[in-house]
Amino acid sequence: MILKSKSSVNFFMNVILEKDALARIAAKILLSRFFAD
Repeated sequence: MILKSKSSVNFFMNVILEKDALARIAAKILLSRFFAD
């Protein structure tokens, strides 16, 4: 049970970090398009 909950916590942390990275990439793309115009 402890190992299972620990792995699920790691899984959610990875998902959150990936979403942060995607959000940063999306923000960079939007900013570059905004300044390109």
